[in-house]
Order: sequence, then C-alpha cells, then structure tokens
Amino acid sequence: MKIIRNTKPISDLYNGMKSGDIIINKEYQRSPGLWPNNSRSYFIDTILNEYPFPKIVLWQKIDIYSQKTTSEIIDGQQRLTTIRDYI
Repeated sequence: MKIIRNTKPISDLYNGMKSGDIIINKEYQRSPGLWPNNSRSYFIDTILNEYPFPKIVLWQKIDIYSQKTTSEIIDGQQRLTTIRDYI
C-alpha cells in the first residue's frame, strides 16, 4: 500500500462527492449527519476563518473493468457531509 499525502481544495472534495467519485462505504461507516447543528456550524466557521482542521483520509481504488477511479471516505465523513450540505 502506498500512502500519498496531498491537499485538495474544498471545491474538489465537494465536486467529488456530488459526482460520486468520493463515496461513503456503508459497510464500515456510521450514518452521516450525526453531528448536531451547532457542531456543523462551528466546523463551517473554522473553514471560513481559514483555521486548520483535522485531516480527511480517502482510500483510492480503481475498477479494473471500467478503469474508473473512486475514493472511499476512511476518516472525515462528518466533515465532508457538512461541507456538502453547507454548499
């Protein structure tokens, strides 16, 4: 397994979720939307004020038949769904 550290703009993460390139694997992820509204609001405020926030971990996989790359959320589901819902 090769670990690659990089940064992505929030718009890329949003667009990836919107297009289905970033997915939530329900086999091992808890339900999205568990953060209460005040926590979600605080997180958006953190982004808007350009404060650092915990990393988001994605696992990239390639479908050998379609040659399509998707990423599964390993850590950061609540953060990503909060971003998606806010936008």
